[in-house]
Amino acid sequence: MELQKKLALLRKERGLTQLELAEEMDVSRQAVSRWETGLSIPTTENLAHLSRLYQVPVEYLLNGEPERPLREEPLPEAGETTAAPRAVGSWKWRFAAACAAAALVLFLLGVHVGRSMENAYGEDGIIHRALDEMVGEEVDTSSAKTFDLETGW
Repeated sequence: MELQKKLALLRKERGLTQLELAEEMDVSRQAVSRWETGLSIPTTENLAHLSRLYQVPVEYLLNGEPERPLREEPLPEAGETTAAPRAVGSWKWRFAAACAAAALVLFLLGVHVGRSMENAYGEDGIIHRALDEMVGEEVDTSSAKTFDLETGW
């Protein structure tokens, strides 16, 4: 029996719809439909999840064996929760963690830049850090109207 037929048969034996299985697997309903029509195959992670959910070895799903190996535990009744816990490494969790980390980095960078700018300005509103690094004589710019490169102020 082919993989797509096994997947559809096992899902129906569990009394699940494609949508219920998709929610259980944290994939789209269309992905489940593509698996069951043979347009695509589940990832290794999804095959492992299906194997746990249906209580069959992954080899059974992948090999052309028509008969299913014996189950150690009986199938739960329809409507009972049978899912293995969702992997912490699912893409939604990783994406949320990456967004949170990026937001934290941006916040800390903003705090750092804000403090740097706060320290750079003096009480008179002039950036003193850059002026302190300049070499030359001090000039009173409040009365200067023009600047001549040859003579200075």
